[in-house]
Amino acid sequence: MLRSDGIIILFILLFLSCQNTNSVKTINLSDLHGTWVLDTAKRNGTQTESLNGLFYTFNATKLKTNLTGDTAESDFSLSNNQIIQLAEDTLKYDIITLNDSTLKLSSTIRNMPFEFKFHKWISTSPASDTSDTQGSIQ
Repeated sequence: MLRSDGIIILFILLFLSCQNTNSVKTINLSDLHGTWVLDTAKRNGTQTESLNGLFYTFNATKLKTNLTGDTAESDFSLSNNQIIQLAEDTLKYDIITLNDSTLKLSSTIRNMPFEFKFHKWISTSPASDTSDTQGSIQ
């Protein structure tokens, strides 16, 4: 009897240790802060170059992007690992990966699925501001 209890406990511990450790961590706004420049984009699963030069800049409450071709700023919120761009047409971006150098997002824009991979833009000038950043990456 004691031996079977030990085996049951062993299986429970084994089961608990096999839980998925790759789940997405909760994203903090500070992790997102800064300018992200597009590396690659897929539209409907196919690589596209029509978005080359795309960037997103996040600060405490605003996001600036040139997704529509013109640089525009809008409010945004961060909820459940999702960026919600509060513009004329609200857009939602699921955060797939976020670390200190890479941001991967997925979204559906005008009924078309998109995947984006960005790298974090690091300023080489200590006195640069966001407007200098956009001029440098466009």
